[in-house]
Parts: sequence; C-alpha cells; structure tokens
Amino acid sequence: MAILIALLFATWVRYADNDTNIESLKYDLDTITGNDYTIELKIHRGDYDAWKATHFDTKGRDAPAMAFKKVLAKKCEELLDKHSEQLVKHDKDEEKDEN
Repeated sequence: MAILIALLFATWVRYADNDTNIESLKYDLDTITGNDYTIELKIHRGDYDAWKATHFDTKGRDAPAMAFKKVLAKKCEELLDKHSEQLVKHDKDEEKDEN
C-alpha cells in the first residue's frame, strides 16, 4: 500500500512541476514589453557632433537625432545578425563534433 501511495505522490509532484513550468512560460509570453528589447547606450556629445558633421545629410527629412537613432539601430541589427550567425555556426560545429 505504501508503494502505491509513494508512486501516486511522485506522479502528482511531476505533474504539478510540469504544470508550473508551463504557467511560468505562459506568463512570460503574456508580459513581453518593449523594455525587454531596449538598448541604452551612453554617447558622448563629441562623438555625436563628429557624426553629425561628417555623416548627417542636411537635405534629409529626419532631424539629426532621429537620423542618428536610425544609424545606430541599423548598426546594432547588423552586429546582432552577425553574432547570431556565428552562434548558429558554432552550434552546428558542436553537433558535428558530437556525432
């Protein structure tokens, strides 16, 4: 009888643990905000002024700050894409080594 109770208890604990993990994942997905993907950079005034003097198109439609933001966003995307490609390559290389 004690073995049956122990098996039932172990089964219940496993179910409760899996259910908790699923609920935590649902909560995380339901509460994603813009802050989860925000990057804050400290930019020195001299660096911004140098960019503005050499790269800013005064005939463009954007204000200097918006143009700078777009340039930084594009650069960040390029760096993240490059890094993620390296991670994928690294993972594939590890899989080959394991086999």
